[in-house]
Amino acid sequence: MNSGNWIIDNIVNALNVWNDKLQEIWQIITQSPESFKGGGIWSVVLNINAALKAIGYALLVLFFVVGIVKTCGSFAEVKRPEHAAKLFIRFILAKAVVGYGLDLMIALFRIVQGVISTTMNTAGLTVQASVAMPEEMTAAIQALTFWQSIPAWAVSLIGSLVIIVLSFVMIMSVYGRFFKLYLYTAIAPIPLSAFAGEPSANIGKSFLKSYAAVCLEGAVIVLGCIVFSVFASSPPSVDASASPVAMVWMYMGELIFNLLVLTGTVKMADRVVRDVWAIKGGNMEIKINKEIRNYTESMFFGLNARQCIFSLLAIGIAVAIYFGLRGYLGTETVSWLCILGAAPFAAFGFLRYNGMPAEKFIAAFIRSEFLMPKRLLFQPTNVYYEILQPTIRKHEKEAQKKHD
Repeated sequence: MNSGNWIIDNIVNALNVWNDKLQEIWQIITQSPESFKGGGIWSVVLNINAALKAIGYALLVLFFVVGIVKTCGSFAEVKRPEHAAKLFIRFILAKAVVGYGLDLMIALFRIVQGVISTTMNTAGLTVQASVAMPEEMTAAIQALTFWQSIPAWAVSLIGSLVIIVLSFVMIMSVYGRFFKLYLYTAIAPIPLSAFAGEPSANIGKSFLKSYAAVCLEGAVIVLGCIVFSVFASSPPSVDASASPVAMVWMYMGELIFNLLVLTGTVKMADRVVRDVWAIKGGNMEIKINKEIRNYTESMFFGLNARQCIFSLLAIGIAVAIYFGLRGYLGTETVSWLCILGAAPFAAFGFLRYNGMPAEKFIAAFIRSEFLMPKRLLFQPTNVYYEILQPTIRKHEKEAQKKHD
């Protein structure tokens, strides 16, 4: 729009940018990740999620073994039927969460989208209301002389820049929500694998709560847009008795305040949801060994050198099995093969029996069960008799000669 008046053009152009971004937000917030930007980003995210499932299955075994080591005092506890059944059920459920976590997250997103649609329908809004400059302002500005228009033009220029900046800040927040959804979906198999171990289950719970919070940000943004629509339906009042420059000052000030309210609501959507869900950062905890002789120097994530090496080997084997057999076998079969391939390395890295690592325990088991005889005979040996046996025989012979 070109009215021939610089002041009016500045304000109208800034409001057009704001209205365009507001309409874009209204469209984006009702879209699903599958249809956003034609679905190209979603296809890439699905490929990344599928690739990370191999690592997720390896971590599933590692977290499970670490959970057994941390929660069980001895292998006698694992042999108890109720404890073994609990571990088996936890492992099966964790495996299902890793394998079908994407479907779970999509279902959760659709539930939140249903809440957003219900909110919009209840409010009776299908299109976001636009912000327009009142006719009184237009008439007053057009009546300004050249010298009077200079301060009004400066005010309109500064106000227009602020409005444009606010519109881009707001749209960036909405786009940021979508990118967070993509990031959570892409890396989902890794944090969800933490459900396999009882000590690490909080990682998976925090991940799901954070993902749900990102989904619910859309509902908070929609509520903010609905509230702003009520503001937009009653634009800032214009005092006709004031001077034109004062009218521009008051109008721009009240308009920018209203726009700041909506922008602040959109920016704080994540904080509002996290406060509702009571999501807080984790506390740093330093664990001290109860037995000083069990201390080992940690290298990465609290793991010692042996555990790091075997963890990397487990992940490497699982990735190789996944990508090597994915084209020949079904997804479910490949997932179990990944778990079976990673399990020996997890056992070698983390399990200890009576202070022995896995390879020493296996060697002792083979030696005791296969190499050594099953039936052990006790044959005592008199060392003193063996030493004195030549002397005893000599005396016996001498005694026989005397009798002869």
